[in-house]
Amino acid sequence: HGKDLYKEVQKIDFKISALKERFIPNPDLMDGKLVIYKQGEGGKNMTNIITKLRKNFPNLNIHIMNHSDSSELTTEMYDIGFIGTTSPPEDSIATLLGELNMHVYGSKEYLKKVKNVDDFEWVTYKRKDQADTNFVVNTFFQNPNIIISSNSYQDAHAFVSSGNGVTFLTDLDGDNDPRLVPFNKEEYSFKIGFYLIQHELSRSNPIVRAVKQTILENIEELLQGTNFVTASNLKKN
Repeated sequence: HGKDLYKEVQKIDFKISALKERFIPNPDLMDGKLVIYKQGEGGKNMTNIITKLRKNFPNLNIHIMNHSDSSELTTEMYDIGFIGTTSPPEDSIATLLGELNMHVYGSKEYLKKVKNVDDFEWVTYKRKDQADTNFVVNTFFQNPNIIISSNSYQDAHAFVSSGNGVTFLTDLDGDNDPRLVPFNKEEYSFKIGFYLIQHELSRSNPIVRAVKQTILENIEELLQGTNFVTASNLKKN
């Protein structure tokens, strides 16, 4: 047990040392490396944000970390990030920005062919919170026929767009994909929170604080044209 504890202490010490080594802020020059976490792939969601940060902090070196599952945050160092979830990471300082509406979507051809909900073939993506669609599908439906599972939301979106069953997607993604149509939005829907998260070890970092403030002050402008969340669903302060 003593050796195990020593290993854990080493891990924690390594993370703290890595953070200090990677990002020793200079308040005058505002330079250093900033790691931004976001779920999934797709650069267009970050374009406005990165452009704004580059304008305000031209000496900042920005690294974007893409992941499909927020559980991966437990083994990664990040400074700030964006996440849709029912449960933000425990080591984060989370600011609720708005809500995401989740609905059932399938291709037009698939939903013309399969009209009975009991006959649906499901594509699910696994996560560690209650937005895990294995959990959600089994909550809404009895003995669902899950034909494909993945740890990637993007995989699920691509599969159903190609006619492979149905899945839960955000209304922004589903409604803006001309290949997809929703199924009974009123009956089958749920909400998850959309958060700006900051790693707790970056709490006292002046650059991270300045970046976070810039994002929060310009959040409606920065999220335009993304599939994160609509302006109407942003939390009004």
